[in-house]
Order: sequence, then structure tokens, then C-alpha cells
Amino acid sequence: MMGPFDSPLAAVRAGFRAIIADNNKQNYREFGFWVIMKHKADNKGVEFFCSDIVDGGSGEVEMTLPNEFGVSANCHTHPAKRYSTGNFSTNDRNNFVNLRNKQHAMPFYLLTPAGQISVMNDEKDFPGGQPVAWT
Repeated sequence: MMGPFDSPLAAVRAGFRAIIADNNKQNYREFGFWVIMKHKADNKGVEFFCSDIVDGGSGEVEMTLPNEFGVSANCHTHPAKRYSTGNFSTNDRNNFVNLRNKQHAMPFYLLTPAGQISVMNDEKDFPGGQPVAWT
């Protein structure tokens, strides 16, 4: 687990930077991670972490929702070798809806093949997502 970070977005950016730093393997493989919220040890606020990064290989990454943590976001990549657009896939949308209906709504972040971050906060954001700045 990586962190702590002051915000969920800081954790998202750090997780994607860690993936890119590993020889840009996101161009060929799909990766994913969760953003986790925990209460600070002194119970005065919260901090955020990246779960361990899951390597989906050349197929779609499959991640199990952690039960014991406050999960704040789903994050994954789309490899350039498999996706020509920077859009969320139909499976991404279905997973977003299923998670919202079974657990609770949370944003889905995507590192596109072009190296941009997009977020889906609502079904209306499908397929393109909303752009997220790196800083």
C-alpha cells in the first residue's frame, strides 16, 4: 500500500505515476488499484492510500473490492495495444453501475493510452469521462 496522501485525487495521481514509472508497462498491460480512506491514528481526520497495484496482463484487470477498508475510488489503465480511444469501455460502465447498485457509488479513474487521466462520476460521463489534471 502506498501513502498516506491528503486527498483521494493525490492518491489516484500517485498510483498512476507508479504504474508509468515501471517502464511504461501500461502501454502493453492493464493495471488497477483502489484508493482507500482510513482514519488517522489520532482520529483527527482521514488520509488516503493506494492499494497494491494489480496486473491484469494483456486482458482486463480483475480486482476484488476490499471489505475491510473505506474504498474511495477504482483506478485502472487501458493499454494502447488494446484500446485505440481514451474512453471507458462498456465493461467499465457495467462495473461502475454494478458497484454503485451493490455497495456504494464511487468514481472510476482511467489512465488513457495517451497518458491522460479521466474520471467517471456518473453514468452520464460514459464513455469519454471528464478530464483530470495531473497537478
